[in-house]
Amino acid sequence: MKKVYPVYFVLICFCIPLSGQQETKTLFGKNKPEPAWGSFFGPDIKITQFNGQLTPYAGLRWAYLVNHKLAFGISGGGILGNKAFRGTGTQGMPADFHPLCAYGGLYLDHYIHLNAPVMISFPTTIGAGGILIFEDELDPLLGKVEKKFVEGTPCFIFEPSVSAEILLLSYLRMGIGAGYRLAMGVDLTQLGNKDISGVAITFSLKAGMF
Repeated sequence: MKKVYPVYFVLICFCIPLSGQQETKTLFGKNKPEPAWGSFFGPDIKITQFNGQLTPYAGLRWAYLVNHKLAFGISGGGILGNKAFRGTGTQGMPADFHPLCAYGGLYLDHYIHLNAPVMISFPTTIGAGGILIFEDELDPLLGKVEKKFVEGTPCFIFEPSVSAEILLLSYLRMGIGAGYRLAMGVDLTQLGNKDISGVAITFSLKAGMF
């Protein structure tokens, strides 16, 4: 029986901080006490650098919120509207290439509550991604240009950021922030780690029980 006591002790220490409630100030609606735990879900939209160009990113996040301050969950999405870039094709001639990139992984967040319907958060994504490169190639039989896959690679992604969130309602928050995506392990002929890494302006909408 003595071996069971440490387990009870750990559970008690974990539960005590979660037993309290604090009131949340919102921009609209009535203020109400926050539960000690919750979860949320929402879109994650960014304008980010990718291969030297500004391009949109669209993704989703889900997270579990603990003690009003910590969140952990998953996030994922992809770069949209990637513009073609010029390079040396597989035939040794200049050619247009079209990249596709998606990434996701563990989503972590820490919140600093202010005495206002605004809070500061530090969202971070740690995970992996994949990049595919397609080359424009003229089909001599059909007489039209088709996209041909030429190479791909996995990579590691670390993306920290800082965001200001407006507490619209007790169940709805909107945020804007900035961050940096660090890519490592990119193994491509046409692109490298520096091309995949870049600054991002972030926009988020979170709905759930906070």
